[in-house]
Amino acid sequence: MSYNVTNMIFKPSKRNLRAFRAIMEILLLLSTVALVQGSGFSDEVVPDVSLYEPNTVIVRFAAPTGDGPALCSASVNAHSALGADVADDLSDLVPGMQVVELPEGVSVEEAVDYYSRLSSVEYAEPNYYVHALKEPDDPYFEKLWGMKNTGQILQDGQSFEGMLIYYNGQAGTPGADMSIPGAWNITTGSSNVTIAVVDTGVMYTHTDLAANIWTNTREIPDNGIDDDGNGYVDDVHGWDFVSEDNNPMDFNGHGTHCAGTIAGVGNDSVGVAGVMWTAKIMPVRVLDTQGYGTVYHSIAAIKYATAMGADVISCSFGGGEGSEAYRDAIRASSALVVCAAGNDGTNNDAFPMYPANYNSPNVLSVAALDNQDKFAIFSNFGKISVHVTAPGVGILSTIPIWSAAYQDEITESSVNDWKTLSYLESANWSGDYMSGTERYALGVSGVNVSLTYSDTPFIDLEDTILEFVTAYTLKEGTDRLQILVSTTDFRNYPSYNDMINNDSCYIADVVTGSSHREIVSRIVDLDRYGTMLGEDPLYIGYLYYSKSPDSFAWLDSFTITRYTEPEEGYAYYSGTSMATPMVSGVAGLIKSVNRSLTAEETKQILIDSVDKIPSLEEKVSSGGRVNASRAVLMARSTLQARTTLDLNENGIDADIGDVAYVYHCARNTLSEPDLRADYVEPRGIVDLADARYISDCYVGTTVPAGNL
Repeated sequence: MSYNVTNMIFKPSKRNLRAFRAIMEILLLLSTVALVQGSGFSDEVVPDVSLYEPNTVIVRFAAPTGDGPALCSASVNAHSALGADVADDLSDLVPGMQVVELPEGVSVEEAVDYYSRLSSVEYAEPNYYVHALKEPDDPYFEKLWGMKNTGQILQDGQSFEGMLIYYNGQAGTPGADMSIPGAWNITTGSSNVTIAVVDTGVMYTHTDLAANIWTNTREIPDNGIDDDGNGYVDDVHGWDFVSEDNNPMDFNGHGTHCAGTIAGVGNDSVGVAGVMWTAKIMPVRVLDTQGYGTVYHSIAAIKYATAMGADVISCSFGGGEGSEAYRDAIRASSALVVCAAGNDGTNNDAFPMYPANYNSPNVLSVAALDNQDKFAIFSNFGKISVHVTAPGVGILSTIPIWSAAYQDEITESSVNDWKTLSYLESANWSGDYMSGTERYALGVSGVNVSLTYSDTPFIDLEDTILEFVTAYTLKEGTDRLQILVSTTDFRNYPSYNDMINNDSCYIADVVTGSSHREIVSRIVDLDRYGTMLGEDPLYIGYLYYSKSPDSFAWLDSFTITRYTEPEEGYAYYSGTSMATPMVSGVAGLIKSVNRSLTAEETKQILIDSVDKIPSLEEKVSSGGRVNASRAVLMARSTLQARTTLDLNENGIDADIGDVAYVYHCARNTLSEPDLRADYVEPRGIVDLADARYISDCYVGTTVPAGNL
């Protein structure tokens, strides 16, 4: 089903329909919406503020076939019959346009309906209020070009895929954004809407997120009991499927960045503002410190988030291998699952990326744009399988900052702090400059078995990760680079085989059969080795094993970080991972104004309301960028269309779920060409959950839902 943007409260004639709809759309973009009791609006919608002035309307009389006196006569007769007066004649601006003051007892709705039926009137509409667009006082809001693009220059910063270097310093195109402030005039979110962030976890203690973190109110914290019987003990703020515990803390930063984009607390004079100022973010950790996870954990996360009431599930990850089990889990969910299209710059129609490519009515796939409305150079695309685009380059949001327990940048002096064990008569690890760079590092090459390790002991590796950078070429099947953790300094091992078989030494990570001549970063989770090896002094070693004369490995920038309590920070990231939470947030705004919408309907609104961009026609199925303001208006108009329908001139009202029997009913004059019409001549049955405004029905009866 597709939805119209315009608000269908009033009933214009066929002749004035086009003008009525066009002006209404423009004015509604600037208007504040009144709280509708019992309509599903949240308490965050601006309350008790009318859309329009209560005692005036704007009327434009059609140009008559005769001269000016004929127009004057039509105007006088029309106003006289209603008892209205002309407050201002604007005919010198627009011929036939007047501001009309209504008599006491005549409502704006009645007046618009009255004038709209007159053959002498081209259109009639309320005198809408307009005001400045709503913006938060968060100090970093001006940097959030994806929400309001004023031409901001992309800043140098961290990027998930390293792409910000390409875009650094690029000036934006004003207006190339998602029109978020326009949506904020209608709603800034709702505490009744829950967005599950299925990712690397979320720093739920971050000041810019804490007030919006979901709490399982049926669980008593820290009592060791599964109080709500959902199979997860003390899951107060979500669940960690990686470590299988109730602490979904983010040890990577990716998930926290996504969460801040969705619902960083808005208008609190702190940091950034999310697309939703108010929401409930449900942290669900399925990716480890390196950003890797399994299909099983993803399935369990979908099941958990759905069971715990998530309206939207945001998934900024993916892979090239499909899973029928994963697809079925998503299809079984009642939530809208918003997925990143991927960062390979490839066509998802030909080379699928999952879960974005699952053919499910509740999956929405998102590609990325830069700040000039151009398709991001890294973003995957797909005219069939990718649905919409959103800003995804140089996006500023929340992150955790972890303090390092140990750091070492290799220099000509610090290289002496590293010890080497060699088992063959060949070159050992040594300090030198990486080929073609100014980076001084530890290196080894050729046919060799050589181990280097730091002389610095580490007592406790609980909640600890190791980060380093490396460049290497290793022959498939024989060569490898291994990261070892040991309770000894390795000098007691007489041979390589003894070393790796000894109980006090574990292989923490293996790189083999691959080539990265460019410098790459690697992260190794050391947490489990602290448990295995106890609290004895621990050492980190790097073992190079090669039978190829052309193989080599370089190492540098060693950091060991203990995750205790992170500091709060902000960073610029790029990727479809950043575009996805933008859209997840807009989906949350849609649910904030209309809780009755299904996941499929929310998805369709997001697609139907995009800003069409010609260059995107071959990139994504919608051919456009998400427009939050239009999407929220569309969701709101759908709510009103479902709540009350005037079936005919006698004013028969009906509620959601009622079925109307109508006779000699003309076509729905406000329907879009692709809107389903469930009634025919001479007798039709209309499901009012699907119908719009029905006009020209001479006879009509309604039967309340459940009485058929």
